[in-house]
Amino acid sequence: MTYLATAPSETARWRRQRNKRLVLAAVMLAFLAAAAAGVIASSRQMRQAHLYAAQAQRARQDAIQRRDEAASRADLEKAARELSQLAAARRATPRHWAKRLVDLRQRQLARDEANVFFASLARTEGRLFHVESFDLVVIGDDAGLFDLSAKNAPLSVTARGTLIFHAGEGSP
Repeated sequence: MTYLATAPSETARWRRQRNKRLVLAAVMLAFLAAAAAGVIASSRQMRQAHLYAAQAQRARQDAIQRRDEAASRADLEKAARELSQLAAARRATPRHWAKRLVDLRQRQLARDEANVFFASLARTEGRLFHVESFDLVVIGDDAGLFDLSAKNAPLSVTARGTLIFHAGEGSP
């Protein structure tokens, strides 16, 4: 009977150990669940921190770009003021100059008249001609453009462009 007397105590001891193990397993499971929740929460916070850091970096880069653009605009404005002052000092402002469109199409001119016309378009201190198109043709089969014996041969002149000339007070 001693066997029977010790058997219930063995069973009770085994049950107590099993209960301890179950409690320990439950505590470990709770600890693991809490750790997993902590990892998930910290992972979420880390992603949020990375997002905030990326937004801050983008905002910083935008601010640097705006600062550089503002400095560039300030430099351009300063250069424009200086050029404007220089242009005014040299009388190169629009109020000192005028422009006219020259559009002469296949007009027949004697060589002397053509020379006077081209001299009027020549660049001088107070005049500048911007050529868009130009054509000079000798009329006649036996004459050449540079042939001195063909002084009387008429020329066909086509000239198109803009004549810019000094029109304000004082000299340019």
